[in-house]
Amino acid sequence: MMRAYTALLVGVLVSLFIVGLGKMQADKGVPLPRQESIEEIQDQIGRALQEAIQGENIKANLRALTKEPHQAGTKANERVAKTIEKMYKDAGLQKVHTLTYDVLLSYPDWDRPNTVSIVNRNGRAVFTSKGVSQPILPDEQGAPHAGHQWLAYSAPGRVDGDVVYAHSGTPNDFERLKKLGIDVTRLKKLGIDFTGKIAMMRYGEGFRGDKVAEAQAHGARAAILFSDPAEVAKGSRDDVYPKSVWMPPEGVQRGSIMKLTGDPPTFLYPAMPGAHLTFMPNRFPLRIKKSHITIDEIKADRIIPSIPALPISYETAYQILSRLNGRPVPGEWQGNVNVTYRLGPGLRDGFKTVVDVKSSLETRHIHNVVGYIPGQDEEDRYVILGNHFDAWVYGSIDPNSGTAILAEVARAMVETTKNTTWKPARSIMFAAWDAEEYGLLGSTEFVEEFVQQLGGRAVAYLNMDCFAGNYSLNVNTIPSMRDVAIDVAKRIPNHIEDQVHLGRKTLYDTCNY
Repeated sequence: MMRAYTALLVGVLVSLFIVGLGKMQADKGVPLPRQESIEEIQDQIGRALQEAIQGENIKANLRALTKEPHQAGTKANERVAKTIEKMYKDAGLQKVHTLTYDVLLSYPDWDRPNTVSIVNRNGRAVFTSKGVSQPILPDEQGAPHAGHQWLAYSAPGRVDGDVVYAHSGTPNDFERLKKLGIDVTRLKKLGIDFTGKIAMMRYGEGFRGDKVAEAQAHGARAAILFSDPAEVAKGSRDDVYPKSVWMPPEGVQRGSIMKLTGDPPTFLYPAMPGAHLTFMPNRFPLRIKKSHITIDEIKADRIIPSIPALPISYETAYQILSRLNGRPVPGEWQGNVNVTYRLGPGLRDGFKTVVDVKSSLETRHIHNVVGYIPGQDEEDRYVILGNHFDAWVYGSIDPNSGTAILAEVARAMVETTKNTTWKPARSIMFAAWDAEEYGLLGSTEFVEEFVQQLGGRAVAYLNMDCFAGNYSLNVNTIPSMRDVAIDVAKRIPNHIEDQVHLGRKTLYDTCNY
């Protein structure tokens, strides 16, 4: 399937380059016969590009990009940026360089993991989570701090209180809690004071940052997020990674809970010295322009939360759910942790839950890497191929499966321009973005710096993030590119033998099953 996705990317590019974006040049050899159609030329270029792709190079690229955990803003991630820069130069791209921005990032305390505890009436802990997911393959996953469980931009703090199960944490879920007699702000007439409770929510049905923001807006003092086996471990308890794709019991979903794309203090401006900083009450419209934006102002605008938030495993979630008080949840709120889910508030026997989050906000450097294949006719117009390279841990799937492929596509395209008479009419820009995981920071700052040039010169952008395995094709695009994607998929052989035996001979055929 990796070969198929690589071929799809190349095929889409060929379609772009031939249909108005590329041409055959005759200055290096005998020109193609005039009677050849655009489709025939397209097929020739496509075959040449696909034949130039070497799977072993993709494998080597992926290994080089995933040697160590590399969160944005760290020395490890700077090393990855330099690796990509070397890949681009070795591939033959021109004008390879990095673009540096200073952005607001978030980190846990690597020496003191975040935890959730359950304490009895005497304050003694009867359960405390490890705060670190243990490596399943120690030789490949055993780097220091690789297993830390954290959410970027969480507020630090230690909160003890009663848990309420808020299902997926959507506005509708909180509204339903009110109808069930549980108001996260206050409902004294029912004898329930819910101010200061801890909201426990499942992943799914929305962005994690919205869940935490919704909990905060309803008066919660802390938020707990967990991945329910109903979504992430649908097989048996033994049918999980590394035996299958399903999440193991100690796994957690890390991520950002910032409700903005780009660097918060420099909204609409690039995060570089001399940028004009902007404060945005409720994000829009802009109200105040000033030279310095404080963290408190960003929190007041609810871009980042002011309450601690923590992801936990479904193994840890069991410890809370199995002790939760209150009536059973509505049927559709029940998950696949092997207990009856209850609404709360609080745990049986007067036990309390303690959420302990250590985190910090820091301004650090991030580095985008770009390189070019110059266009033959319109060098100042660009078809852009991009993906990010920062990761929460190693990033072997998200994102560097895609980044490894793009680096090989760059090499293959340069090779094809040297070995054939083909040249792209417009420049091809390869871009490796930094700090995407935090909220599309690298790419957003690039657009904010070059918004005028991109508005007048960018022709198309193709993004290749995760290569998730042997699954059906998944393409998200604008309507005008729909037919191009379908046509290319029909021309790419399916390399999954079991599917070919069932008559699914092309990548397009896999989309129908």
